[in-house]
Amino acid sequence: MDAKRAFIIGIAATFLLSLAASSLAVYVMIEGDPFGGGGDVGSGAIPDKDPQSESTGVPASADGGLPGYVLPVSILGLLSAMAFLLLSGRVYMRSNKGENIVRMDLLDLITVNPGINLTSIRKELELSQGAVSYHIMKLEKSGKIFSDKGSKERRYYPSSMGYTNAMKMARRDEMESILSNETSARIVELLREGSKSQNELVKTLGISPSTVHWHMERMRSASMVRKEQRGRSVYYELLDLSDLNT
Repeated sequence: MDAKRAFIIGIAATFLLSLAASSLAVYVMIEGDPFGGGGDVGSGAIPDKDPQSESTGVPASADGGLPGYVLPVSILGLLSAMAFLLLSGRVYMRSNKGENIVRMDLLDLITVNPGINLTSIRKELELSQGAVSYHIMKLEKSGKIFSDKGSKERRYYPSSMGYTNAMKMARRDEMESILSNETSARIVELLREGSKSQNELVKTLGISPSTVHWHMERMRSASMVRKEQRGRSVYYELLDLSDLNT
């Protein structure tokens, strides 16, 4: 068991102790002494009751007051409750401080590496996917980072670079990712010669129509090509790729 879990269990035990002590004190004050009582059990004798006890329902001590343990028990319950609140506050503050440190590290990582993806963030910070996703969500909601969903992965950019610049870089990152695929790069080279039909690309590259379609749809989503229907044939035309050079 790690220290943090043991600490939380300790706080819970303190709370239960304070609750039990307080409940016992209240029970004594309302119902009477659960541990006292005169006479022998089973003797059939009814113990004499103090008039004060009879009227208030609280057993009297020797001098006519409350039993001696009621006050200590009440004080113990109060102190335990105060300890619970104090320790709970400390745990919350430490947890919150820890989250802020992780979030600052994450923001620094994204600032130094704009366009970084979730997998790379996990490796760099050595965090679980759930933890990274949680902190990224917090940073996005607070407006400290932007994200762009590419064809294969979502990338993250610091808001300090501005939304326009971030999205321009995101497009360039996506195009570079696409062109890192040999088949996609070959298709772009063919389209630089002029528009081509899907059938022409299939014959030239020696791949299936479905494979060509997959590559072309990926490039279309990145605004790299335009699709045009000409009769029964589908043609593709290369768009401006100047962002690759900026």
